[in-house]
Amino acid sequence: MIYLFTLLCFVTSIFILNKLYKNTNYHKNKFIDTHKFKDIPKNLEIVNLGSNQPKFAFDYEKSDVLGMNWGVGPQSFEYDFRILEQYHSFLKRDSIVLITICPFSFLFYKDKNKTASHKYYKFLKPSFVDGFSKLKKFLYIDYPALLAKKQVLRIIKDVKKDNRLELDINPMNNNEIKQDAQKWINGWKKQFNTNDLGDIELTDEHKSDIKINIKILKDMIDFCLEQDYKPVLMILPVTTELSNLFPDEFIKKYILDYIEESNEKDVTFLNYWKDERFEKDEYYINSFFMNTIGRDKFTKQVLEDLTK
Repeated sequence: MIYLFTLLCFVTSIFILNKLYKNTNYHKNKFIDTHKFKDIPKNLEIVNLGSNQPKFAFDYEKSDVLGMNWGVGPQSFEYDFRILEQYHSFLKRDSIVLITICPFSFLFYKDKNKTASHKYYKFLKPSFVDGFSKLKKFLYIDYPALLAKKQVLRIIKDVKKDNRLELDINPMNNNEIKQDAQKWINGWKKQFNTNDLGDIELTDEHKSDIKINIKILKDMIDFCLEQDYKPVLMILPVTTELSNLFPDEFIKKYILDYIEESNEKDVTFLNYWKDERFEKDEYYINSFFMNTIGRDKFTKQVLEDLTK
C-alpha cells in the first residue's frame, strides 16, 4: 500500500512538474513558430514559405487580401515543401505562394542538429518529420521535463518571452548593427568553412545539397502549378550594413544562378536585394530581421508589385 502511494505521489509530481515546465517561456519559445498552424483560415489568397528571414518580413493583416505567414525558422526548402503539401488545402484556387530564398538556402539541406526537427512534431504529420518516433514525441513534446535536466529550474527562474515579432524599433545603434552584420557573416563563413564568400570551396556534400535543393525548388514550383496556384520566387532585403558584406559574386553564383537553374517554368521572380527602399536600419530589429514597421511597408510593396 505504501509502495503504491509512493508511486502515485511520484507520478503526480512528474505530471505537475512537466505541466509547469511546459508553461515556461523557455519551453514555449522553442515552439513559437508552430502555434499559428493550429488556426489556419480557409480560402487563403496568399502565403509565404521560408525560414527566419521571411518569418519577420511578411504580415498581411493590414492588407485587403487574406494571407498567412508560414515561415518557420530555421528551415530548409525541404520543410517548406512539406508544409505546403500538408496545408495547401487551405488555399483557394489561383492563390499566390511566395517561395523565399534566403542567402544560404541552396547550400543548406539537412540540419545537423538532431533536435532541429522536433518542432515539426507539433504540426506536421509523422510521415513529414525526419526520424519521427513515438518515443521522441513522448520525451520531447509530451513530457519534456523528463529530459530537461538543470533546465527544469526555468520553472523557478524563467527567461523572457520571445517578443521579437512585436518590436517596432531597432534596439541596436548603428555600431551594434554593424557588429551584428559581421557576426552573421562570421557565422556563415565558419559554417561553410570559407574565408571568401565570393569563392566558397564547395565540398562534395555542399554540391550534393545544392543539387537536391534545386530539384526540391523545381518540384515545389511544379506542385503549385499543378494545383492552380501561382508560385513566386523572391529574394528579400536586409540592412545596408549586412548587404554590403556580401560580395556581388556570392549573390550571382550562389543565389541568382541557382534560381535561374531552378526556374525552368519561368515563374515570377521578385528581387529586393540591395533595394534602397528597405535597407534602412529603422525597419529592422537587428541587421537581418524586419520589425513591424519594416514588415508592413515591405508586405504592402510586395502586394503592389504582384498586381502589376
